[in-house]
Amino acid sequence: MADSIRQDIIDAIKTQLATIKTTAGYETNIGNHVFEWKCDNWEENQTPGVSIYDKEEEVGVVELSRHDLRLNVSIIACVTEGTTTSANCRKALADIVKMVGLNKRWGGLAYSTFWRGSTMNVLQDETTKGEVEVRLEIRYRLGQFDPYTNPGQ
Repeated sequence: MADSIRQDIIDAIKTQLATIKTTAGYETNIGNHVFEWKCDNWEENQTPGVSIYDKEEEVGVVELSRHDLRLNVSIIACVTEGTTTSANCRKALADIVKMVGLNKRWGGLAYSTFWRGSTMNVLQDETTKGEVEVRLEIRYRLGQFDPYTNPGQ
């Protein structure tokens, strides 16, 4: 059976996150390690890295033949660069925003993506780790009560 449109959107985001590398014109290599719903601590061999979380979905417009949905997604990147961790967090933030700007429709699966904010945190344990979270709202359509059909954007 085919994946749901929601899963297809998450897969498209993961594919694009994997392109965030300095060899592709970005400032960081967070695309080296891409996770979906990473729940454990970031290990040193997993950074720089990024994880995606599709936390909440709201139904907007409901018509006879379709549902318009708003999928709230968080993208969290982790970097470990010692004294430059905070600067590299800002670079990771800029890289994620740049990538989203190039892919706002996710290959035609969505009709719009909005940047809803970001947060940054630097932690000190065995190493200095920085995390940045980018919050997105992705709007897309489904056939009414049919998570596998996209009736067109």
